[in-house]
Amino acid sequence: MASVYTTFATAQLAALSDMSQAPNQKQAGGNLHVIQVSKTAYTAATADPLYLVRLPKGARVIPQLCQVDHTDPGDACTGTVGYIYDDATGDADGYSTGLVLGGSAGFENFATTSGAAGITPVTLTDDAWVYVTWGTVTNGASHSQTWTIVYSLA
Repeated sequence: MASVYTTFATAQLAALSDMSQAPNQKQAGGNLHVIQVSKTAYTAATADPLYLVRLPKGARVIPQLCQVDHTDPGDACTGTVGYIYDDATGDADGYSTGLVLGGSAGFENFATTSGAAGITPVTLTDDAWVYVTWGTVTNGASHSQTWTIVYSLA
């Protein structure tokens, strides 16, 4: 049986005998940053973007670790989560293609309906907004949302 190592694990293995080979922060992908943002007394509206947070150039969102906790938003609230640069380019559903907040309180993970950036990570090439756009809102009700965004800096 052959032992197979990732690139990072290979560098760690080499460091056992030569510390100059030890992975540095750049090789390890940076450290994690977690930000939580909230919107209270909020009634979502179809096509109205909700800007969550502006991240710096070099940020890489980890959708598998991101989620929204919410109170009852009404019957249905479905949207996409993505990023947008100041020049209006980006990916409107890069982090989640169909986030669904059901008719009761709960939480939803971005990875449930992962976008392209969940499959192939995207390092922001400039400062950008992470935002959600609601595609469907049925019987929208005033509710609260707390968004947890986890990212690393390259």
